[in-house]
Amino acid sequence: MAVAYPHFLVSENHATVEPPKLMGSPAASASCTSVNLTQDDLKKIAAYKAVERVESGMVVGLGTGSTAKHAVDRIAQLLQQGKLKDIVGIPTSKKTHEQAVSLVFLCRISIHILLLI
Repeated sequence: MAVAYPHFLVSENHATVEPPKLMGSPAASASCTSVNLTQDDLKKIAAYKAVERVESGMVVGLGTGSTAKHAVDRIAQLLQQGKLKDIVGIPTSKKTHEQAVSLVFLCRISIHILLLI
């Protein structure tokens, strides 16, 4: 059975995912319901999806803002679980740096600044 990509209805602070259009039996499509997602839920999904591309040994730009916060949380979680190792994080703001350091996710920015000059 094929599932078409879900459509997102987004307002200022809220999003709704319509049930996917199922190719197959009508009974299968009747079992699907709408899922309401907040803007923060969507940001977390985007951050987690981005972190899926991170591999051990990478230098990672950590970004700034609420989506970056979710990404830093996820990277720290994967480091603690041993699923990632030897990640060097480059924060783009003081707030992101403080978050990474508080999660024992060390950011060695000075080493990489010297390499870029």
